[in-house]
Amino acid sequence: MSSREGSHFRLEAFYNWTGLLGLALVAVNLAASFVVLAADILVGVEYDAVLYALFGLGTLLGVVIFGLGGWLGRRHLRLGGHSRVLEPWTLDLTHARDRRFALVGLMAFVPLVGVFASATGQGIRYMESREFCVDACHTVMEPEGTAALDSPHSRLACADCHVGSGAIHFAQAKINGMRQLWGIATNSYPRPIPLPLVEMVSADRICERCHAREHWVGHNEKQYTYFAGDEQNTAHPLRMMIPVGGVRPDSGAGEGIHYHMLLDRTVEYVAADSQKREILWVRVTDGDGAVRIYRRGEEGTEQAIAGKTVHPMSCLDCHSRPAHRFRAPTDLMNELLASGHVDPALPSIKTAGVALLEQEYPDRQAALTAIDREMRGRYADANVGSAASLASSTAAIQGAWQRNSFPSMKVDWRTYPDHIGHRDSPGCFRCHNDELTTDTGEMIFTDCKGCHVVLTQGESFQEAPVDFDEGLAFFHFADEYAFEEYEDCASCHNGGSDIY
Repeated sequence: MSSREGSHFRLEAFYNWTGLLGLALVAVNLAASFVVLAADILVGVEYDAVLYALFGLGTLLGVVIFGLGGWLGRRHLRLGGHSRVLEPWTLDLTHARDRRFALVGLMAFVPLVGVFASATGQGIRYMESREFCVDACHTVMEPEGTAALDSPHSRLACADCHVGSGAIHFAQAKINGMRQLWGIATNSYPRPIPLPLVEMVSADRICERCHAREHWVGHNEKQYTYFAGDEQNTAHPLRMMIPVGGVRPDSGAGEGIHYHMLLDRTVEYVAADSQKREILWVRVTDGDGAVRIYRRGEEGTEQAIAGKTVHPMSCLDCHSRPAHRFRAPTDLMNELLASGHVDPALPSIKTAGVALLEQEYPDRQAALTAIDREMRGRYADANVGSAASLASSTAAIQGAWQRNSFPSMKVDWRTYPDHIGHRDSPGCFRCHNDELTTDTGEMIFTDCKGCHVVLTQGESFQEAPVDFDEGLAFFHFADEYAFEEYEDCASCHNGGSDIY
């Protein structure tokens, strides 16, 4: 058989209704994909990822039908069927046979597309849900998935923040997902998952879809109850106002902590490390064009920071763990005691609980067993409280550990820094300190009262109204030392038991 005849044979096999239907499906879906992609890239019209998935499945379906047509065609020719390679193929609706074929094809095609569209839509929505991301990659994503359940963003799907809208982000996510799937299959993924995530979508495309930068927040009230590390677990309440601020709707002036994010000013910085724990250089450009540069001694000179990335300040530079916070043991014990889940009558339970929560264990079962053993050994024969109180307190500490520590991924509260606040890690004090200064010695704002208005603290509640702008001086309840200016809290506090 000549090469021409062999070519004719291969083409002839697909020259049937099934083969041409598959080819038409491929052509239509590819054309539609290119049109939508062009609109996405050139015009800026963003389409949901489900639409691209439908086009992809439509193309795949067309390829399968086209292949089926080829198989049927070859089978027909092998059985002695007539060659129709050069015969014209027309659909003449004046013929009853062609009309019946067209009607049957249309009736079959419409529900088929509907079924595939519905199934694909449901499948994509499930694959972008937290249940799929966490359960399908249980060991890898268990820490992040567990922490997300106790976050203000707990009702959002993972893809809402980790996958941007549009074709480019959808494609990047699926390609990256293939790499992650290979890591899981070969057990070659890092432990813990390193930060920052290179493929993370920028904050302006995530956070600001819901949180408007120009929104006025004003003051938020915060109430805390701290417990001392003494035998009585002495409670120390604190009530304060946090001037989050923003842009005032009446004057357009910026105030408060969100003053950082004003639209008419820019804050840029250079960090010493990838997790941005130490800031070396800060540049503030005001709306009138005035520029102020703060440097951390010799480390922040132009020569020292040459070649380092200059980051524009964004939401995630302070809200670094908006949905996946791992809590310090001191915070967890304060909350458990304040809520009554742990009985404050148990002597020195604050320090004992912190020690249990910060202890490293080989696995979950070992942790639960050790916590139960330590609690029983310390309190079972102490003649304090009841057996039910001891059991519930033990269960509360075990539950807090399970939500916060994951030995299989080497994750605990120390793994990923949370830059909101400044008590257990530098946080705000990465920039607001006495080391970052201008050439004239000016520091970035370090007055405590600029970000906190203490209303009441401890047992000494003022009867007279508190000056709302000034508040009370915050004092360290362990020694009643009052703080007026910058003090590096994290030099003593680290979230664990070292402070005791």
